[in-house]
Amino acid sequence: MNKLPQVRPPGGWSAPVERSMDHMVEQHLRDLQTLQEIVAGLNRLEERLNVSPIPAVVTQRGYFTPDEDDRIRQGVLAYRNYRLAAYEIIFRYRDYASMEPLQVRLRSFMLAFGAALVLYAKSLRIISFAEHVPQLRAKINEPDMKYELPAGLLDDMVACYSQLSNYSAIREANAFWRKHRRQAQAIAVEAGGAWPWLSDLIRHQRHMVTKRLLNVLLQRLRYDWRAFGRAVAYPFRRARRGLEDLLGDRLADAQVTSQPTCGITTEILSSLSTQLQPGDVLLMRNDSRLTAAIIPGFWSHAALYIGGRDALEALGLRQHPHVARHWDELP
Repeated sequence: MNKLPQVRPPGGWSAPVERSMDHMVEQHLRDLQTLQEIVAGLNRLEERLNVSPIPAVVTQRGYFTPDEDDRIRQGVLAYRNYRLAAYEIIFRYRDYASMEPLQVRLRSFMLAFGAALVLYAKSLRIISFAEHVPQLRAKINEPDMKYELPAGLLDDMVACYSQLSNYSAIREANAFWRKHRRQAQAIAVEAGGAWPWLSDLIRHQRHMVTKRLLNVLLQRLRYDWRAFGRAVAYPFRRARRGLEDLLGDRLADAQVTSQPTCGITTEILSSLSTQLQPGDVLLMRNDSRLTAAIIPGFWSHAALYIGGRDALEALGLRQHPHVARHWDELP
C-alpha cells in the first residue's frame, strides 16, 4: 500500500473516523484552506531566516540578546504549530490508497502529499539554517515549559527528516503522483478554487525534495556523528563537572587578603531594604575573594531578592504554585 511519511506528532495520533461523502468534501475544503495557511506561514518564516543577521552576529558575539532570544523562541513556536497542523492533514489521509471513489482518493492524496512535501522541505531549510551555529542549535533545543516546547526539538527534527524511511515514503508517494497526476490535475481544474494551487505546489515542491537526497544523507551522517561524540564525551563531561563542583566548593570562601572587607555593610542593607522588590537581581563583586579573579566578567556573583510574605502577598503571588510550595520557609 502506498503511504506517506508517518512522523508521530507529540501526543500521538487520534483514531481515524469514517466519514460520509459530503463530510469528506467539507473536510477536504477545510484542510485545503488550512494547508494554504501553513504554506503561507512557513514561507514567511523562511523569508525571515533568509534575511536574519542572528547566526552571524551570535557566532561573533557568543550569546543572544533578550530581543534575539524572543525572536528565536517565536520562530520555533510558529514552526511547531505549523508542523502539528501539517501532521493532522498527513495522518487524516495516510491511507488514501484504500479510499473510494477515485475522486476522494486523489484529493486526499494531494492534500497529504502537499502537506508532507512542504513540511519536509521547510524543515530541511530550518535545519540547514541552524546546523552550523552551535549557539543557535542549543537555543532551539532548549525546552520551554510555558509554550510546551520539548527539549531537543532541533535534534528531533534532524533525526526525523533525515531518516531514509521517511525519504523513501516521499519517493513512493512521488511515484503514485507520477502515475495519477493527469487525473489528479484534471480533478483539481474541475474543482476550481484553491485546488489548482495545490496541484502547482506539488509539482514545484516534489522536484525540490527529490533533489535533496545527498543533503539528507549528509545531515544524517552529521547527526549520527554528533550523537556518537556526545555518547563518548559524556563520562568525561560528568567527571569534569564533578571536579568543577569540588574546586568551586573549596575556592568559594578562599580569600586573597588577610584582612577582607565586607562588601555589603549594615548601612547598605538598611538602604536597600527600602528599595528592593521581589524579583530584583543584585550583582556583586568582592575583590577580596579568589572567585573574583577566576570567574569571567566583572560581576562574579548574583543574587535574586525574594522578599517576605507580606511583599509577595501584596503582589498577588500567595497562591502561585512556586511560592505556595515554599511559603512556610519564607520570613
